[in-house]
Amino acid sequence: MIMPSALIFSFLGWLCVLSESTWLHALKAGGVIPCLSLISVISCGILLKSEKGRLVGLITGLIQDLLFCRVLGFYACIYYLIGHAAGYLSRDMSRDLLILPVLLVPAADLLLGFLQYLIYGFFSGDLAFGSHLLHTILPEMVYSTLITLILYPLWRLLSQFTHFLDEEWSIFISGSRRSRP
Repeated sequence: MIMPSALIFSFLGWLCVLSESTWLHALKAGGVIPCLSLISVISCGILLKSEKGRLVGLITGLIQDLLFCRVLGFYACIYYLIGHAAGYLSRDMSRDLLILPVLLVPAADLLLGFLQYLIYGFFSGDLAFGSHLLHTILPEMVYSTLITLILYPLWRLLSQFTHFLDEEWSIFISGSRRSRP
């Protein structure tokens, strides 16, 4: 059963993908923009656990693949695995701490940047990985990590609200709510 939290965070992932392709370019720093969709998937994985992290990662990745990608399934697969990993790694940690997203976002951004280079650059004949690393991957990694410091607390507040919605939805679906006198 799809819970309201997964739908809300998937919608948020969609907004992040659209933001990355439109207005966020006005906030370029060092020629790069932060990877909001990656931040969203990692935050969801941490805050809502692996199952919903995988679902939001898959949906966000599919949206990105369908709208902008030459290889269908590239982002869907990567975001699916990242959402799962974030949920798995956070299972024994407090979701109030910023340490896990601040560590996972740069690690995942580095992995994503390397895979993007491999699929779109190396196989196209671009052998300048060092230049790509210094001018694209590392600046985006830093920018995304800084934005995580702002967005993760907001996502955490949203997850508290969606947790309430999930509980109410479960009660509504199960029909176990008693009628009030």
